Amino acid sequence: MKTAMQELLEWAKDKDMSDTMISPQDLLNVINPLLKKEKHQIIDAYNRGICDNEVLDGQDHYNQTYNQNK
Repeated sequence: MKTAMQELLEWAKDKDMSDTMISPQDLLNVINPLLKKEKHQIIDAYNRGICDNEVLDGQDHYNQTYNQNK
Protein backbone atom coordinates (compact mmCIF):
# COMPACT_ATOMS: atom_id res chain seq x y z
CA MET A 1 0.00 0.00 0.00
CA LYS A 2 1.27 3.47 -0.84
CA THR A 3 0.58 6.65 1.05
CA ALA A 4 -1.27 9.43 -0.71
CA MET A 5 1.95 11.44 -0.94
CA GLN A 6 3.82 8.49 -2.45
CA GLU A 7 1.11 8.25 -5.12
CA LEU A 8 1.34 11.99 -5.83
CA LEU A 9 5.11 11.78 -6.16
CA GLU A 10 4.80 8.79 -8.50
CA TRP A 11 2.28 10.72 -10.62
CA ALA A 12 4.61 13.73 -10.81
CA LYS A 13 7.58 11.56 -11.79
CA ASP A 14 5.51 9.92 -14.54
CA LYS A 15 4.70 13.31 -16.04
CA ASP A 16 7.30 14.80 -18.33
CA MET A 17 7.34 18.15 -16.56
CA SER A 18 9.87 19.70 -18.92
CA ASP A 19 7.57 19.64 -21.95
CA THR A 20 4.16 19.95 -20.36
CA MET A 21 2.32 22.68 -18.59
CA ILE A 22 0.04 21.23 -15.95
CA SER A 23 -2.99 23.35 -15.33
CA PRO A 24 -4.02 24.11 -11.77
CA GLN A 25 -7.26 22.23 -12.42
CA ASP A 26 -5.38 19.11 -13.58
CA LEU A 27 -3.29 19.23 -10.43
CA LEU A 28 -6.38 19.62 -8.25
CA ASN A 29 -7.98 16.66 -10.04
CA VAL A 30 -5.04 14.52 -8.88
CA ILE A 31 -4.65 15.98 -5.39
CA ASN A 32 -8.29 16.02 -4.21
CA PRO A 33 -8.86 12.24 -4.37
CA LEU A 34 -5.49 11.71 -2.71
CA LEU A 35 -6.49 14.00 0.16
CA LYS A 36 -9.55 11.80 0.73
CA LYS A 37 -7.33 8.72 0.66
CA GLU A 38 -4.93 10.33 3.13
CA LYS A 39 -7.82 11.08 5.49
CA HIS A 40 -8.87 7.43 5.44
CA GLN A 41 -5.28 6.29 5.96
CA ILE A 42 -4.94 8.52 9.03
CA ILE A 43 -8.25 7.33 10.47
CA ASP A 44 -7.30 3.71 9.82
CA ALA A 45 -3.88 4.17 11.44
CA TYR A 46 -5.47 5.72 14.51
CA ASN A 47 -8.09 2.98 14.78
CA ARG A 48 -5.47 0.26 14.42
CA GLY A 49 -3.47 1.85 17.19
CA ILE A 50 -6.50 1.75 19.48
CA CYS A 51 -7.93 -1.65 18.53
CA ASP A 52 -5.05 -3.97 17.64
CA ASN A 53 -3.83 -6.38 20.27
CA GLU A 54 -0.33 -5.86 18.91
CA VAL A 55 1.30 -2.70 20.15
CA LEU A 56 3.37 -0.89 17.54
CA ASP A 57 4.87 2.53 17.65
CA GLY A 58 4.08 4.88 14.79
CA GLN A 59 7.30 4.13 12.91
CA ASP A 60 6.68 0.36 13.04
CA HIS A 61 3.11 0.83 11.82
CA TYR A 62 4.28 2.99 8.92
CA ASN A 63 6.98 0.51 7.92
CA GLN A 64 4.61 -2.46 8.01
CA THR A 65 1.78 -0.68 6.19
CA TYR A 66 3.33 1.74 3.71
CA ASN A 67 7.08 1.36 3.32
CA GLN A 68 7.71 -0.54 0.10
CA ASN A 69 11.51 -0.06 0.23
CA LYS A 70 12.52 -2.00 3.32
